[in-house]
Amino acid sequence: MGDHVNFTVPTGNFGDVLAGYYAKLMGLPVNKFIVAANQNNVLADFFESGIYDRNRPFFKTVAPSMDIQISSNFERLLYYKTNGNTKYVSHLMNQLETSGKYQVTPELLAAIKQDFYFGYSSDDDIRSSIHDTYHDYHYLMDPHTAAGYKVMRDYQQIDDQTPMILLSTASPYKFIDVVNQALNLSSASDQQTIMTDINRVTGIKIPNNLINVWNLPVRFTDIIQKNDMQDYVLNKVKEDFQ
Repeated sequence: MGDHVNFTVPTGNFGDVLAGYYAKLMGLPVNKFIVAANQNNVLADFFESGIYDRNRPFFKTVAPSMDIQISSNFERLLYYKTNGNTKYVSHLMNQLETSGKYQVTPELLAAIKQDFYFGYSSDDDIRSSIHDTYHDYHYLMDPHTAAGYKVMRDYQQIDDQTPMILLSTASPYKFIDVVNQALNLSSASDQQTIMTDINRVTGIKIPNNLINVWNLPVRFTDIIQKNDMQDYVLNKVKEDFQ
């Protein structure tokens, strides 16, 4: 009780790890937050240079919940790390809006580094982490957790012996195609069979809500194109009021 720990947090919008930082401000004994991004690594680049630059290619990765280039909650960290300097933070956000980037002062970057370490995992890194942790520990990870795992191991190469907690984000069965790519346990093409094959080979339980989803009735069958969305909504509203 009271000993310090580190947390590794897979992130896109910086919300979960920011909540952890708030907890630290309130007394939670945390030494460091290790922030793990995917190939959309704007935060990892910021950690190296102090420059937040969204003017870059956007990648659709195997960890889609982390496919974000503007982490809106990061603005809140800047507020706390500048001691509530709203004028300065507003200046940075205006630069982000107009030019797509901003650069913080060396002092502010150093203050952020006191509590945070940033890194990222490529899609290949993610698949390798899923593969290695399953074969080494019989632990099956989803791709977002796997993104955090690689960054956690990178950080642990630094001389920090603080116990580490990696936040796992989802069931691996929610991202079954990526998991199967990493482990090659099923030759099936449909997700239900892939899920069943991986369960059979690994013995790792499928969550009940995912098992049951295949037996649920189909409630919606309409398929519309993007340009038809507005008319579709208007027609549905008219139907409800007739």
